Amino acid sequence: MLLNLIANARHAMPHGGTVTLATSRRAVAAADTRIPDTVPPGEYVVIMIADDGAGIPRDQISRIFKAGFSSRPQAGGSGIGLPSTREIVHQANGFLSVESITGQGTRFEIYLPCVESVSAPVVSSAAATKAAPTVLLVEDDLLVRNVTKRTLHRAGWNVLCAISAEEALEALQDGKCDLMISDIALPGMHGVALARLVQARMSGVPIILTSGYERTAIDEAGDVMNVVFLTKPYGQAELLEVIARILKEVAARS
Repeated sequence: MLLNLIANARHAMPHGGTVTLATSRRAVAAADTRIPDTVPPGEYVVIMIADDGAGIPRDQISRIFKAGFSSRPQAGGSGIGLPSTREIVHQANGFLSVESITGQGTRFEIYLPCVESVSAPVVSSAAATKAAPTVLLVEDDLLVRNVTKRTLHRAGWNVLCAISAEEALEALQDGKCDLMISDIALPGMHGVALARLVQARMSGVPIILTSGYERTAIDEAGDVMNVVFLTKPYGQAELLEVIARILKEVAARS
């Protein structure tokens, strides 16, 4: 999360400059409306990342957290970094704010609740009393893979990870798989082709295909059974809701 924001600051200073990181503890007495989040009252640890670069134009600042939008598409910007960063902050029960002045720089602040106010994750009694089901997670982005893996573990899943379709197929040779979650844009074989092979080997296994781009690629998966599509960046609750829905649909058909 911090590396992404620092990398953005570097791109904003092509001729050099200063990136400042600082932490503080802050009490918010009343709801503080910022871009993109409203910070509710509470005690927070604040991480600040600021640069003295080009700044973000006023007409773009409200759009930078939308998936697919990039202020530097010619330089390889994907439009996924900031939406993913915001989602990670939200998964930590935190909030994000940004302030920017064109020509003077940009300041991001991450508000994280103080540790004494964070509740321990709830583990369902069902997950605690029976063997955990296994999910195969195929994702080449380290940040997304780690966040998703942690979410699934907390929900009671045993998680097998792979960074490519080829690695995923090797993992399937060693054991059972109750669900597969795969990015579509993988190095080598893409996720739709992987889904076809998995269904050929393990008929009936439900599959969730994810992508940060338009869902045109999902049309290629029309002949693959038990597949749903999930747009990146997705939240923890959204992922678990989709998993519950696809498992319910598979159970109803069986």
